[in-house]
Amino acid sequence: MKSNYEIQKIKGLQLGVLEEWGGIGALERKDLPACSVVFCRNESGKYDHVSIAPVDGHTPTWDEMCTLKDLFFNEDEECVQIHPKAGEYVDIKKNCLHLWHRVDGTIY
Repeated sequence: MKSNYEIQKIKGLQLGVLEEWGGIGALERKDLPACSVVFCRNESGKYDHVSIAPVDGHTPTWDEMCTLKDLFFNEDEECVQIHPKAGEYVDIKKNCLHLWHRVDGTIY
């Protein structure tokens, strides 16, 4: 995941919270709809994570997720979207999607 310094420079990002662990903010750009974003570093000791929830209620498109990945992660980092088991699924906001990156560089 990019450094907090790099993330602070993202055009259209208004951070409400920025801490060592990550941050929360609002993002509005030509290549993304107005949305809320949350990013966390080293979550559960394994993952860097960023989520996006467009304020208009639509589910983010593939292109929007690619833009999000490019904004928050370095070019050489792989990210995945996880579809958990039904019993482990958490649906706080129906239109919120997440990207996960293993900090040790593996996929699973």
